[in-house]
Amino acid sequence: MRLDRCDVSFVYFNGRGSEDTFGVAPITLAATASSGLPVTFSRLSGPASLIGNVLTITGAGTVVVSANQTGNDTYESAPQVTRTLVVNPVTPTITWASPAAIAMGTALSSTQLNATASVAGAPVPGTLAYTPRAGVVLGVGVQTLSVLFTPADATNYTTATSSVSITVTPRIDSLSPPSIGAGSAAFTLIVTGDGFTSSAVVYWGATQLATTFVSATELHAQPPLTNPADAGTSIPVSVQTTSLGTSNILDFHIDSASSLVTPPTFAAATTTVTAGTSASYSVTLPSSATNVSISCLNLPVGTTCSYSSATNAVSITTSSSTPTGTYQIIVVFTETLPGAAGAFVFLPILALPLTWAGRKKTKLRRISLLVCLGLVLLAVAGVGCGGSGSGGVPNPTPQSHTVTSSAAVFLTVK
Repeated sequence: MRLDRCDVSFVYFNGRGSEDTFGVAPITLAATASSGLPVTFSRLSGPASLIGNVLTITGAGTVVVSANQTGNDTYESAPQVTRTLVVNPVTPTITWASPAAIAMGTALSSTQLNATASVAGAPVPGTLAYTPRAGVVLGVGVQTLSVLFTPADATNYTTATSSVSITVTPRIDSLSPPSIGAGSAAFTLIVTGDGFTSSAVVYWGATQLATTFVSATELHAQPPLTNPADAGTSIPVSVQTTSLGTSNILDFHIDSASSLVTPPTFAAATTTVTAGTSASYSVTLPSSATNVSISCLNLPVGTTCSYSSATNAVSITTSSSTPTGTYQIIVVFTETLPGAAGAFVFLPILALPLTWAGRKKTKLRRISLLVCLGLVLLAVAGVGCGGSGSGGVPNPTPQSHTVTSSAAVFLTVK
Protein backbone atom coordinates (compact mmCIF):
# COMPACT_ATOMS: atom_id res chain seq x y z
CA MET A 1 0.00 0.00 0.00
CA ARG A 2 1.44 3.34 -1.03
CA LEU A 3 1.38 6.16 1.57
CA ASP A 4 0.70 9.70 0.49
CA ARG A 5 3.47 12.24 0.89
CA CYS A 6 2.78 15.50 2.73
CA ASP A 7 4.63 18.72 3.35
CA VAL A 8 4.98 20.97 6.39
CA SER A 9 4.41 24.65 6.08
CA PHE A 10 6.31 26.45 8.89
CA VAL A 11 4.63 29.75 9.72
CA TYR A 12 7.96 31.33 10.51
CA PHE A 13 8.14 32.29 14.19
CA ASN A 14 4.57 33.52 14.16
CA GLY A 15 5.24 36.28 11.67
CA ARG A 16 8.63 37.37 13.04
CA GLY A 17 11.66 37.90 10.84
CA SER A 18 14.92 36.00 11.00
CA GLU A 19 16.44 38.41 13.58
CA ASP A 20 15.48 39.54 17.03
CA THR A 21 17.12 40.87 20.18
CA PHE A 22 17.82 39.37 23.57
CA GLY A 23 15.01 40.04 26.01
CA VAL A 24 12.29 39.49 23.45
CA ALA A 25 9.05 38.01 24.78
CA PRO A 26 8.46 34.26 24.32
CA ILE A 27 7.70 33.36 20.71
CA THR A 28 4.77 31.16 19.68
CA LEU A 29 5.72 28.81 16.81
CA ALA A 30 3.13 27.77 14.27
CA ALA A 31 3.23 25.28 11.39
CA THR A 32 0.78 23.18 9.40
CA ALA A 33 1.09 19.95 7.41
CA SER A 34 -0.70 19.41 4.13
CA SER A 35 -1.90 16.13 5.59
CA GLY A 36 -3.66 17.94 8.37
CA LEU A 37 -1.74 15.89 10.91
CA PRO A 38 -0.22 17.52 14.03
CA VAL A 39 3.19 19.19 13.74
CA THR A 40 5.71 19.07 16.57
CA PHE A 41 8.69 21.36 17.20
CA SER A 42 12.24 20.77 18.40
CA ARG A 43 15.12 23.05 19.37
CA LEU A 44 18.15 21.87 17.49
CA SER A 45 20.66 24.40 18.87
CA GLY A 46 21.14 27.83 20.33
CA PRO A 47 20.35 29.76 23.55
CA ALA A 48 16.66 29.06 23.94
CA SER A 49 14.21 26.69 25.57
CA LEU A 50 11.18 25.12 23.90
CA ILE A 51 8.06 23.85 25.61
CA GLY A 52 5.38 22.72 23.21
CA ASN A 53 5.28 25.47 20.62
CA VAL A 54 6.56 28.29 22.88
CA LEU A 55 10.17 29.29 22.28
CA THR A 56 11.85 31.31 25.03
CA ILE A 57 15.10 33.08 24.18
CA THR A 58 17.70 32.75 26.94
CA GLY A 59 20.59 34.64 25.38
CA ALA A 60 22.09 36.22 22.30
CA GLY A 61 23.25 33.89 19.52
CA THR A 62 21.82 31.70 16.77
CA VAL A 63 18.80 29.54 17.52
CA VAL A 64 17.77 26.69 15.20
CA VAL A 65 14.36 24.98 15.54
CA SER A 66 12.62 22.31 13.46
CA ALA A 67 9.04 21.41 12.59
CA ASN A 68 8.16 17.74 12.17
CA GLN A 69 5.15 15.69 11.09
CA THR A 70 5.67 11.96 11.73
CA GLY A 71 2.94 10.64 9.47
CA ASN A 72 0.47 7.75 9.98
CA ASP A 73 -1.03 4.81 8.12
CA THR A 74 -2.13 7.12 5.35
CA TYR A 75 0.70 9.66 5.14
CA GLU A 76 4.42 9.40 5.16
CA SER A 77 6.49 11.47 7.53
CA ALA A 78 6.96 14.95 6.14
CA PRO A 79 10.49 16.20 5.47
CA GLN A 80 11.79 18.11 8.47
CA VAL A 81 11.69 21.88 8.10
CA THR A 82 14.19 24.04 10.02
CA ARG A 83 14.31 27.72 10.71
CA THR A 84 17.09 29.91 12.08
CA LEU A 85 16.66 32.92 14.35
CA VAL A 86 19.60 35.27 14.98
CA VAL A 87 19.28 36.83 18.44
CA ASN A 88 21.30 40.02 18.76
CA PRO A 89 22.55 41.52 22.04
CA VAL A 90 20.25 44.18 23.44
CA THR A 91 21.35 47.76 24.00
CA PRO A 92 20.41 48.94 27.51
CA THR A 93 18.48 52.15 28.00
CA ILE A 94 20.38 54.87 29.87
CA THR A 95 18.17 56.89 32.19
CA TRP A 96 19.76 60.17 33.25
CA ALA A 97 17.85 63.32 34.07
CA SER A 98 19.59 66.66 33.49
CA PRO A 99 21.09 67.68 36.86
CA ALA A 100 20.06 70.86 38.64
CA ALA A 101 22.35 73.86 38.25
CA ILE A 102 25.35 73.97 40.57
CA ALA A 103 27.47 76.87 41.81
CA MET A 104 30.94 77.24 40.38
CA GLY A 105 33.44 75.43 42.56
CA THR A 106 31.10 72.52 43.31
CA ALA A 107 32.83 69.22 42.60
CA LEU A 108 30.86 66.69 40.57
CA SER A 109 29.44 63.87 42.70
CA SER A 110 26.79 61.18 42.65
CA THR A 111 24.21 63.97 42.91
CA GLN A 112 24.96 64.84 39.28
CA LEU A 113 26.51 61.55 38.07
CA ASN A 114 23.56 59.25 38.70
CA ALA A 115 22.74 57.51 35.41
CA THR A 116 21.25 54.00 35.38
CA ALA A 117 21.17 51.27 32.72
CA SER A 118 18.20 48.96 32.26
CA VAL A 119 16.30 46.77 29.85
CA ALA A 120 12.51 46.75 30.06
CA GLY A 121 12.80 48.42 33.46
CA ALA A 122 15.17 45.82 34.92
CA PRO A 123 18.65 47.02 35.94
CA VAL A 124 21.57 45.66 33.93
CA PRO A 125 24.81 44.93 35.83
CA GLY A 126 27.85 46.80 34.54
CA THR A 127 29.97 49.90 35.00
CA LEU A 128 29.21 53.54 34.27
CA ALA A 129 32.20 55.69 33.29
CA TYR A 130 31.58 59.45 33.38
CA THR A 131 33.29 62.25 31.53
CA PRO A 132 34.16 64.45 33.38
CA ARG A 133 34.56 62.09 36.35
CA ALA A 134 33.46 62.60 39.95
CA GLY A 135 35.51 65.19 41.81
CA VAL A 136 36.07 67.44 38.82
CA VAL A 137 35.19 71.13 39.23
CA LEU A 138 33.60 72.58 36.10
CA GLY A 139 33.96 76.10 34.77
CA VAL A 140 31.07 78.52 34.74
CA GLY A 141 28.58 78.11 31.89
CA VAL A 142 26.55 75.31 30.28
CA GLN A 143 28.63 72.12 30.35
CA THR A 144 28.13 68.62 28.92
CA LEU A 145 28.34 65.44 30.98
CA SER A 146 28.74 62.08 29.23
CA VAL A 147 28.55 58.46 30.34
CA LEU A 148 29.65 55.13 28.84
CA PHE A 149 27.94 51.97 30.12
CA THR A 150 29.89 48.72 29.79
CA PRO A 151 27.78 45.64 30.64
CA ALA A 152 29.15 42.88 32.82
CA ASP A 153 27.56 40.41 30.36
CA ALA A 154 29.03 41.42 27.02
CA THR A 155 27.40 38.48 25.23
CA ASN A 156 23.81 39.50 25.76
CA TYR A 157 24.21 43.27 26.15
CA THR A 158 26.00 45.99 24.23
CA THR A 159 27.64 49.15 25.47
CA ALA A 160 25.52 52.29 25.65
CA THR A 161 26.20 56.01 25.88
CA SER A 162 24.29 59.10 26.91
CA SER A 163 24.89 62.76 27.75
CA VAL A 164 23.17 65.60 29.60
CA SER A 165 23.77 69.32 30.11
CA ILE A 166 24.41 71.08 33.39
CA THR A 167 24.55 74.80 34.14
CA VAL A 168 27.34 76.04 36.38
CA THR A 169 26.31 79.34 37.95
CA PRO A 170 28.49 82.04 39.56
CA ARG A 171 29.44 81.41 43.18
CA ILE A 172 29.37 83.77 46.16
CA ASP A 173 32.02 83.05 48.79
CA SER A 174 31.74 86.00 51.18
CA LEU A 175 30.17 89.36 51.90
CA SER A 176 31.97 92.41 53.27
CA PRO A 177 30.70 93.65 55.56
CA PRO A 178 28.67 90.56 56.54
CA SER A 179 26.34 92.64 58.74
CA ILE A 180 25.55 96.22 59.84
CA GLY A 181 23.64 97.91 62.62
CA ALA A 182 20.08 98.95 61.84
CA GLY A 183 19.89 102.59 60.80
CA SER A 184 23.52 102.76 59.73
CA ALA A 185 24.73 105.11 57.03
CA ALA A 186 24.93 104.07 53.37
CA PHE A 187 27.68 101.56 52.64
CA THR A 188 29.19 99.54 49.79
CA LEU A 189 28.65 95.79 49.85
CA ILE A 190 31.62 93.85 48.46
CA VAL A 191 30.66 90.45 47.06
CA THR A 192 33.50 88.02 46.42
CA GLY A 193 33.28 84.67 44.67
CA ASP A 194 33.94 83.38 41.16
CA GLY A 195 32.38 83.21 37.73
CA PHE A 196 31.08 86.81 37.70
CA THR A 197 30.57 88.47 34.33
CA SER A 198 30.08 92.07 33.27
CA SER A 199 26.32 91.42 33.17
CA ALA A 200 26.24 90.24 36.81
CA VAL A 201 23.76 92.00 39.09
CA VAL A 202 23.64 91.74 42.88
CA TYR A 203 20.19 91.21 44.40
CA TRP A 204 19.22 92.31 47.92
CA GLY A 205 16.35 89.91 48.46
CA ALA A 206 14.16 90.63 45.44
CA THR A 207 15.63 94.11 44.93
CA GLN A 208 18.12 94.65 42.14
CA LEU A 209 21.08 96.73 43.32
CA ALA A 210 23.29 99.13 41.43
CA THR A 211 26.25 96.83 40.74
CA THR A 212 29.82 97.55 39.68
CA PHE A 213 31.76 94.75 37.99
CA VAL A 214 35.29 94.73 39.37
CA SER A 215 36.48 91.31 38.21
CA ALA A 216 35.35 87.72 37.77
CA THR A 217 35.81 87.34 41.53
CA GLU A 218 34.50 90.67 42.88
CA LEU A 219 31.40 92.84 42.60
CA HIS A 220 30.45 96.05 44.43
CA ALA A 221 26.83 96.93 45.18
CA GLN A 222 24.88 99.69 46.94
CA PRO A 223 22.24 98.28 49.33
CA PRO A 224 19.29 100.43 50.46
CA LEU A 225 19.35 102.17 53.83
CA THR A 226 18.03 100.26 56.81
CA ASN A 227 15.99 101.53 59.75
CA PRO A 228 15.71 100.51 63.42
CA ALA A 229 12.74 98.26 62.67
CA ASP A 230 15.01 96.07 60.51
CA ALA A 231 17.08 94.95 63.51
CA GLY A 232 17.33 91.18 63.83
CA THR A 233 16.45 90.43 60.20
CA SER A 234 18.43 88.72 57.47
CA ILE A 235 18.58 89.62 53.79
CA PRO A 236 19.37 86.96 51.16
CA VAL A 237 22.06 88.18 48.76
CA SER A 238 22.51 86.58 45.34
CA VAL A 239 24.07 87.30 41.97
CA GLN A 240 22.21 86.94 38.69
CA THR A 241 23.66 86.87 35.19
CA THR A 242 21.97 87.13 31.83
CA SER A 243 22.76 83.63 30.59
CA LEU A 244 24.05 81.70 33.59
CA GLY A 245 21.18 82.01 36.03
CA THR A 246 21.36 82.74 39.75
CA SER A 247 24.23 82.04 42.11
CA ASN A 248 24.05 80.46 45.54
CA ILE A 249 22.64 82.66 48.33
CA LEU A 250 24.43 84.13 51.33
CA ASP A 251 22.43 85.80 54.09
CA PHE A 252 23.37 89.30 55.27
CA HIS A 253 22.38 90.20 58.84
CA ILE A 254 21.03 93.48 60.23
CA ASP A 255 21.99 93.89 63.88
CA SER A 256 20.50 96.17 66.49
CA ALA A 257 21.56 99.81 66.17
CA SER A 258 25.30 100.24 66.65
CA SER A 259 24.73 102.60 69.58
CA LEU A 260 23.05 99.78 71.52
CA VAL A 261 25.52 96.94 71.10
CA THR A 262 29.14 95.98 71.45
CA PRO A 263 29.92 93.56 68.60
CA PRO A 264 31.24 90.11 69.54
CA THR A 265 34.96 89.62 69.07
CA PHE A 266 36.44 86.27 68.05
CA ALA A 267 39.98 85.45 69.14
CA ALA A 268 40.58 83.61 65.87
CA ALA A 269 37.97 83.77 63.12
CA THR A 270 39.38 81.04 60.85
CA THR A 271 39.48 77.29 61.57
CA THR A 272 40.18 74.22 59.43
CA VAL A 273 38.62 70.83 60.22
CA THR A 274 38.02 67.43 58.69
CA ALA A 275 34.43 66.61 57.76
CA GLY A 276 32.70 64.99 60.71
CA THR A 277 34.55 66.98 63.38
CA SER A 278 33.92 70.27 65.22
CA ALA A 279 35.52 73.71 65.12
CA SER A 280 35.69 75.96 68.19
CA TYR A 281 35.84 79.77 68.18
CA SER A 282 36.55 81.66 71.41
CA VAL A 283 34.46 84.82 71.65
CA THR A 284 34.33 87.91 73.86
CA LEU A 285 30.90 89.42 74.64
CA PRO A 286 29.88 92.38 76.83
CA SER A 287 30.43 91.42 80.49
CA SER A 288 26.89 92.55 81.33
CA ALA A 289 25.25 90.31 78.71
CA THR A 290 22.89 87.61 79.98
CA ASN A 291 20.54 85.06 78.40
CA VAL A 292 22.91 84.65 75.47
CA SER A 293 21.82 82.45 72.57
CA ILE A 294 23.03 82.16 68.99
CA SER A 295 21.94 81.26 65.50
CA CYS A 296 24.21 80.78 62.51
CA LEU A 297 23.67 81.92 58.94
CA ASN A 298 25.15 80.33 55.82
CA LEU A 299 26.02 77.01 57.44
CA PRO A 300 27.10 74.35 54.92
CA VAL A 301 25.11 71.13 54.51
CA GLY A 302 25.13 68.81 57.52
CA THR A 303 26.45 71.42 59.94
CA THR A 304 25.13 72.79 63.25
CA CYS A 305 26.32 75.47 65.68
CA SER A 306 26.07 76.07 69.43
CA TYR A 307 27.34 78.40 72.15
CA SER A 308 28.73 77.58 75.60
CA SER A 309 28.59 80.32 78.23
CA ALA A 310 30.90 78.21 80.40
CA THR A 311 33.73 78.32 77.87
CA ASN A 312 32.70 81.47 75.99
CA ALA A 313 33.07 79.60 72.74
CA VAL A 314 31.04 78.91 69.61
CA SER A 315 31.18 75.35 68.27
CA ILE A 316 30.43 74.52 64.64
CA THR A 317 29.98 70.79 64.13
CA THR A 318 30.27 69.25 60.68
CA SER A 319 29.16 65.81 59.50
CA SER A 320 30.53 63.27 57.05
CA SER A 321 28.17 64.73 54.43
CA THR A 322 29.51 68.29 54.76
CA PRO A 323 31.11 69.23 51.41
CA THR A 324 34.71 70.33 51.35
CA GLY A 325 35.33 74.05 50.92
CA THR A 326 35.68 77.33 52.79
CA TYR A 327 32.55 78.94 54.20
CA GLN A 328 31.79 82.36 55.66
CA ILE A 329 29.39 81.81 58.57
CA ILE A 330 27.64 84.68 60.34
CA VAL A 331 27.16 84.00 64.04
CA VAL A 332 24.21 86.01 65.39
CA PHE A 333 24.09 86.59 69.16
CA THR A 334 20.87 87.44 70.96
CA GLU A 335 21.56 88.82 74.44
CA THR A 336 19.96 90.75 77.25
CA LEU A 337 21.67 93.97 78.41
CA PRO A 338 20.83 96.20 81.39
CA GLY A 339 19.11 99.56 80.90
CA ALA A 340 16.31 100.83 78.70
CA ALA A 341 16.93 100.38 75.00
CA GLY A 342 15.66 103.77 73.94
CA ALA A 343 17.10 106.05 76.63
CA PHE A 344 20.47 106.76 75.12
CA VAL A 345 19.11 106.90 71.61
CA PHE A 346 16.30 109.38 72.04
CA LEU A 347 17.40 111.69 74.91
CA PRO A 348 19.98 113.55 72.83
CA ILE A 349 17.32 114.09 70.18
CA LEU A 350 14.89 115.52 72.75
CA ALA A 351 17.54 117.95 73.97
CA LEU A 352 18.43 119.27 70.52
CA PRO A 353 16.06 122.31 70.59
CA LEU A 354 17.45 123.42 73.95
CA THR A 355 20.99 122.96 72.78
CA TRP A 356 20.30 125.03 69.66
CA ALA A 357 18.80 127.79 71.78
CA GLY A 358 21.77 127.63 74.11
CA ARG A 359 24.01 128.65 71.27
CA LYS A 360 22.33 132.09 71.33
CA LYS A 361 22.21 132.74 75.03
CA THR A 362 24.44 131.49 77.76
CA LYS A 363 21.56 131.21 80.21
CA LEU A 364 19.57 128.98 77.91
CA ARG A 365 22.64 126.89 77.21
CA ARG A 366 23.08 126.25 80.90
CA ILE A 367 19.42 125.30 81.16
CA SER A 368 19.76 122.87 78.27
CA LEU A 369 22.75 121.17 79.82
CA LEU A 370 20.92 120.81 83.11
CA VAL A 371 17.88 119.35 81.36
CA CYS A 372 20.00 116.85 79.42
CA LEU A 373 21.85 115.83 82.54
CA GLY A 374 18.60 115.41 84.45
CA LEU A 375 17.04 113.27 81.73
CA VAL A 376 20.11 111.08 81.50
CA LEU A 377 20.18 110.59 85.24
CA LEU A 378 16.51 109.64 85.22
CA ALA A 379 17.10 107.16 82.41
CA VAL A 380 20.05 105.59 84.18
CA ALA A 381 18.22 105.38 87.49
CA GLY A 382 15.13 103.93 85.82
CA VAL A 383 12.76 105.81 88.15
CA GLY A 384 9.35 104.18 88.44
CA CYS A 385 6.13 106.10 88.52
CA GLY A 386 4.31 104.06 91.15
CA GLY A 387 6.42 102.82 94.08
CA SER A 388 8.55 104.74 96.56
CA GLY A 389 11.29 103.91 98.99
CA SER A 390 12.04 105.22 102.44
CA GLY A 391 11.54 108.94 102.88
CA GLY A 392 9.17 109.04 99.88
CA VAL A 393 11.96 108.55 97.30
CA PRO A 394 10.66 106.48 94.35
CA ASN A 395 12.17 103.01 93.98
CA PRO A 396 14.07 102.44 90.71
CA THR A 397 12.51 99.85 88.39
CA PRO A 398 15.15 97.51 86.91
CA GLN A 399 15.17 97.73 83.13
CA SER A 400 16.82 95.67 80.42
CA HIS A 401 16.64 95.26 76.69
CA THR A 402 17.36 92.53 74.16
CA VAL A 403 19.72 93.11 71.25
CA THR A 404 21.21 91.15 68.39
CA SER A 405 24.77 91.51 67.19
CA SER A 406 26.85 89.41 64.87
CA ALA A 407 30.30 88.66 63.50
CA ALA A 408 31.61 86.37 60.78
CA VAL A 409 33.88 83.36 61.08
CA PHE A 410 35.41 81.22 58.36
CA LEU A 411 35.28 77.42 58.34
CA THR A 412 37.41 75.33 55.99
CA VAL A 413 36.32 71.69 55.62
CA LYS A 414 38.82 69.24 54.20
